Amino acid sequence: MRPLEIDQSTTLSHILNELKTTTEDGLEITSVPGEKTILDNPVNRSVIEKAAKEFKKEVALPASSEGGPTLTEGESTALEPDDLGFVEGEDVVARLPMEEVPKVVQPVTLGQDEVESKTLSPVLEKKRLNLKLPAFFKNKLLVGAAGVVLVLGLFGLGIVVLPSSQITLTLSAEEKETEMAVTADPKLKEVDEEGSSLPLAFQEVTKETTEELTTTTKKTVGTPATGRVTITNEDIAPKQFLKGTIITPVSGSSATFKLDADVALDAAPFGGEVTAGVQVTATKVGEEGNLPANTVFKVGAESSPLVSAKNDLAFSGGSTKQVTVATSADRETLMNKIVETLTEEAEKEVLEKASDSLIPGDGLAVQVTKETYTPKEVDAEADKLKATIAVKFTASLVRKEDLLKLLVKKVESEEEGFKVDEENSPVSAIIVTKDVDGVVKLNAKIKARLLPTVGEEEIVDKVAGKSLGEVESYLESLENVSGYEVNTTPAPFRLLKMMPFMKSRIKVSFENP
Repeated sequence: MRPLEIDQSTTLSHILNELKTTTEDGLEITSVPGEKTILDNPVNRSVIEKAAKEFKKEVALPASSEGGPTLTEGESTALEPDDLGFVEGEDVVARLPMEEVPKVVQPVTLGQDEVESKTLSPVLEKKRLNLKLPAFFKNKLLVGAAGVVLVLGLFGLGIVVLPSSQITLTLSAEEKETEMAVTADPKLKEVDEEGSSLPLAFQEVTKETTEELTTTTKKTVGTPATGRVTITNEDIAPKQFLKGTIITPVSGSSATFKLDADVALDAAPFGGEVTAGVQVTATKVGEEGNLPANTVFKVGAESSPLVSAKNDLAFSGGSTKQVTVATSADRETLMNKIVETLTEEAEKEVLEKASDSLIPGDGLAVQVTKETYTPKEVDAEADKLKATIAVKFTASLVRKEDLLKLLVKKVESEEEGFKVDEENSPVSAIIVTKDVDGVVKLNAKIKARLLPTVGEEEIVDKVAGKSLGEVESYLESLENVSGYEVNTTPAPFRLLKMMPFMKSRIKVSFENP
């Protein structure tokens, strides 16, 4: 046991603090010979004994000095057992309210020969003891000194009880991207963490819209020249020419024409000829086919001068012009644009109804149920192409919470000493395969934001009662801590540059960068 000598200036709070902080198994308290001390008050002795019990320490007290409180006639010579309002396991210093300390340490008002029962502390009032006034209380100087000691004791007690500190640590975050194979099954109701499986839901949406596209493809269109020719056969053999047979000018033009009907010519008499008239049409559009009258033509593959054709009247009607047309490529472009727009709208509508879910990549099936165009014909002349498209969408859905749970478990099992900041760790998935029962295999991903796990209790144990300099050195030594802030209240206690002694008065919180 550590010896402790006290005198008339020693306060109760000083003894309690020495008893609490000693590293030995207790205190052996002695008094300066001839001086009155706070141990002359039995209440103070009882407080010290109770505190020793709370601190699990031993205490040896000197015998009461003469002149201490005396018992009135008829009262017991020993105080009855009393817990004095203390609870086992509770901090004695913290247990005493500041305003009650003066009442416990000494009587509030002293009479001439005894202490009025109504001015005694609640403990003594309960015992109904009559105490003789110690002689030193009649000395004003000693009373003043005692008051100063009491104030200092209360201040020391306040240093222990009143201050509180808030430590805010800024953690250094890391990022890690992780993938895993996940099964989504429409038959499941809850997440199967062991099987890496989660429920799959479906939702259907139908959208329809009409949009236009400005056409840009140019095409030459027009009409072919037409006319009538007379075919002459001077050969003694009959001739027959089928519809579509090509006739070409002998000279002067490269335009070609085709017969609009079959033509049969009999054999010509010797020295004579046989003729037949037939309508012809140019094989190409344009003014090139408007040939003048009396143009001579070769008929088909005939190269014999005995068979020829000639127009009695000029050909006419051949013309050309360039126009803009709606092509099949225009239709495809407009279709894709409409489907893309409707897909975005459908996805937004689905996720508004299921805000806690996500649609995996390739998880929105598209079925076109209506498709009409104006103009109806492909390559028809048109400055604009109009299309009306209706699409049925079937969305596959998984809950973000379920997907996050599986991915977080995987990441934290791989990164010891870290935890995932779930609010700032986005997840995604894409469908890899889908079977006939609707079960899909997903490739799930997480961009995990990792925060170090820091023990709050360990930090409190390390900083309690330490100087601010020691605390700063300790906090700067912590790994994965990029910054810190220590705030002590009430403000006057900041001047002490000390952390509270009581661990319950220190709080630790964390900020993410």
